[in-house]
Amino acid sequence: MDLGLQGKSALVCGASQGLGLAIAEALAEEGARVGLFARNGAKLVERAKALQARGHKAMALAGDMGDFATVEKALAAFGDVDILVCNTGGPPAGEPDRVDVELWRKQFEAMGLNQ
Repeated sequence: MDLGLQGKSALVCGASQGLGLAIAEALAEEGARVGLFARNGAKLVERAKALQARGHKAMALAGDMGDFATVEKALAAFGDVDILVCNTGGPPAGEPDRVDVELWRKQFEAMGLNQ
């Protein structure tokens, strides 16, 4: 399927594994230049190299969404963003009525939803 993403730039947060990585791979397959952003720099480099080996444009950008300075640094290194996938690992799985309020708040703030 051609989604018209050839030449677009996509920054995918939480892209070292799971849903974020799958989204980054799908965007790369559609022709987007992909910035993989997450805390685990070594894993990101590995993921970006794997995409590059398949002929895709990919860049590893290590940082923590809860630390705006690292987000700014990643954006400066990557350049303009056409597509933003705001994703984090989130809090650990558990019962909704037993979620630690402070942990929930920290995850909420990491998503930038309080801005």
